[in-house]
Amino acid sequence: MKKSGKVSRKRICALASAILAGLSALPSYALADGNVEVPVETLYHDGKKFAEISFFPEGVGLGSSAYWFSDPSKYTLSEKLQKATVSSAAYWSGILGDGAKNRDAWIIYVNTDPKQNAGAASTSIKSTGNEWNPQKHEQFVKDQIQEGRELLEIEQKYIDEHGNKLPAGEYGFSEITIGQYMGAKRTVGSGAAEYGWWVDTDTVLPTNEQAADFVGTFRHELGHALGISLVNGKKDIGGTEYQTIYPDMTSSKSWTLHLMDQTGKMAKPGMIIVPSDSIPSSVPESDAFIVDKTIASDGKGYAYFVGDNVTDVLDGATFFGRTALPVNGWERGSFEGSHLQTTGMMSHRSYSNYTSFMEAELAVMQDLGYKIDRKAYFGKSVYGNNLTLTNTNGYFARNSEGTAYLTDTYSAVPLGIGLHIYGSGNTVTQAGNILTRGTGATGVRVDGMENKLVIPEGTEIHADGYRGNGILIAYGSGQTVEQAGTVTASGRGGTGIRFDFGSSSNGAADEYRGSYIRFKRSVAGTDAESGVDPGAIVNSVNIDLTSMTANEYNAAATELDGAMVENYNLSGTLSGGENAIYIGKNAFVKNINVNEGASIKGNITSDWKHFGETESEGSYAGLKIQYGRNKRGEEGYDYDQYIPDLVTNLNFNTDMAYSGTISGLDNMKVFVNRGTLEYGGTADVVAVEVKKGAMLRGGEYNVYAVTNMAAGFTDENTGKLINHGTIAPASEKDMKINGKLESDGAIGIVTHSDGQQARRIAVSSTADVAGTKLENIEGQSYLPGQEYTFLSADSVTGNLDVNAG
Repeated sequence: MKKSGKVSRKRICALASAILAGLSALPSYALADGNVEVPVETLYHDGKKFAEISFFPEGVGLGSSAYWFSDPSKYTLSEKLQKATVSSAAYWSGILGDGAKNRDAWIIYVNTDPKQNAGAASTSIKSTGNEWNPQKHEQFVKDQIQEGRELLEIEQKYIDEHGNKLPAGEYGFSEITIGQYMGAKRTVGSGAAEYGWWVDTDTVLPTNEQAADFVGTFRHELGHALGISLVNGKKDIGGTEYQTIYPDMTSSKSWTLHLMDQTGKMAKPGMIIVPSDSIPSSVPESDAFIVDKTIASDGKGYAYFVGDNVTDVLDGATFFGRTALPVNGWERGSFEGSHLQTTGMMSHRSYSNYTSFMEAELAVMQDLGYKIDRKAYFGKSVYGNNLTLTNTNGYFARNSEGTAYLTDTYSAVPLGIGLHIYGSGNTVTQAGNILTRGTGATGVRVDGMENKLVIPEGTEIHADGYRGNGILIAYGSGQTVEQAGTVTASGRGGTGIRFDFGSSSNGAADEYRGSYIRFKRSVAGTDAESGVDPGAIVNSVNIDLTSMTANEYNAAATELDGAMVENYNLSGTLSGGENAIYIGKNAFVKNINVNEGASIKGNITSDWKHFGETESEGSYAGLKIQYGRNKRGEEGYDYDQYIPDLVTNLNFNTDMAYSGTISGLDNMKVFVNRGTLEYGGTADVVAVEVKKGAMLRGGEYNVYAVTNMAAGFTDENTGKLINHGTIAPASEKDMKINGKLESDGAIGIVTHSDGQQARRIAVSSTADVAGTKLENIEGQSYLPGQEYTFLSADSVTGNLDVNAG
């Protein structure tokens, strides 16, 4: 029996400049006289109501047993997920609020079910007072926001008193259904996933790992509720039922009538939707919306979204030769037609690492009639391939009219991106400054493959908000970054440059991808067989790395078969609040080259291949690194095996001082190739090597001696600091080597002005110094006859040439 709901409202303000965080506690549910309180959160934009969100607890819905406007919930959404829901909706109030004309709040009902899914629908109803009818061809919610259409709110009290009759008028609302265990369990302290849902409101790159990204999912579902949804009908022809473009559709702002079939015909009301090999003989081809059931390399099998704003943002780029965005075709035997098959948030592809809309997706919303200042969220997007261009567009705060940037004024928009390179094979020089302090905002994001990003001297990129990223390389292989300008991410949790695939938004329900990684898992739902916990990962398989179709790869079938980044060449200024450089667990970076003119402030951290941490809870068990032609699929290497070819080379090629922590115990080597590196931090790495003519001064080095070498490989240098040049302690403290020292170069003498020794080199293991000379570094020269301890070690092989220097 349905429970009716009392309403408890709260005011929540949502501005375009901030995503909600730290919301006050939601009211608890309490049974009172047979009724259940239904919490309602109100979103405001610039002091005006934008939306009201009702959360139906278990057993509560809107309607009656005869008809449910919103079905009763099967479980009660937790306070944490309710807060995340409000934050997710605030993303949309920020985007749409300035151009919204609704006088009353957009009504959103949130209910729950145990299915491994989430869903959305918006309903339009006209009532005469005696009877009411849904209006499939109308979109009242859209009209309410875009044009100020006045809508009535369905009241449970009236249904209880009058059955299914509604007072005369127009009604419109959206319903979002939240399921369970679309993603797998994940437990990380207070951040634990609930029912497989991971919450992170402040990032453009999903962090959900094996769980599903709740915030991105809810934003996606609201995209459907706002109009990204096919409206179709049915028609019987010769005893066979066909889907049709809804016959009464007339609005030029409808998603459905913006669709084009694979032959180039635009959708028209009444068209039947069929594959090319199934057109009834009685139907002219002109009346058929043709989309094949199999995706072909020429783009057949997709429908396409066409619109002026999409054309503008593509700026000459095409998808499968069409100036349009591909749209999902057939799914589970029916034409689905409601998802953009780019790699963005609104896709049904097997991999998508976005939490917010791409610029092309915002352009779709504009073509659906919404007034959006797209440039508040994106400075420039490059969707084309094999281009060479210089982008002079900057990215700043916008003026109050939303028509121009306020030069040299920091943007505060959350999740904004100054430059987005989506395509492949491009060389893009960013010549305009990018200034943002928005939460989670990013200076430059690079997807695709084999792109070259150039930040020339004089260009300033500052992503200084909470968890900002100066540069984010988020996908692909063969990428290159040339940075001579300044890149900062000085806010709390900020990263100067980040190399990281993140996670696909559906977690273990999607593929997991990375450099030489293509891993597929499945998640047990609430209907799992006996003995299997809901949310458990029930099987996993490594899929052949390059066996991808046009519907599976993002750029090309070889996009994962290589280092994400071949070379990051730094000759400018880089800093980050948490890390100057961060390499994610699924991203291999071949060379980081620190060249003349470089300055680094912040840590250098590599988590490459670190899949064994406790937070993963075994969800990566069986993952393989598919390195080499004969190591595809399950024949790949266990991820925790050491492969010398897959170690990042951190190359210092210039005089510089650096004091950040270097973390890459089993995946990074440090090379001092030229000049003098004065190091004041601790380096946890595989090996350190100082080349002839170069000098390394100071620092503590934990060099890891590999014990888990992959079959067929050798590396004689792990666990060693190898010196062919000069090593010396700093003036203030000893140089420490926790591992072996091999030296045939020079050890620097550091003495005070009175000739007394200042500091020494301390080795925790053995030292082989045959052929090593002493070299005066500062202060007085070595004085014969005095006792000096230049080096301490467990044992020393070879003799120092104490007459040198």
